[in-house]
Amino acid sequence: MQGMLIQLNLSEEEIRALNYKRFREKSLILQKRLHALYLKSAMGLSNEYIGQTVDAHRVTA
Repeated sequence: MQGMLIQLNLSEEEIRALNYKRFREKSLILQKRLHALYLKSAMGLSNEYIGQTVDAHRVTA
């Protein structure tokens, strides 16, 4: 799976929903994953940068 790139095409409404849910999810793992997805979709940051920022690793994220 290394080098696999996923293109995100989320609507503004979906991005707003991610922004709302990323800190309100009860599961800390899901919070982290939603936060990473938000950063990727809203800001277009690199996977490496997001992984370092949210302390996510390929095995857990």
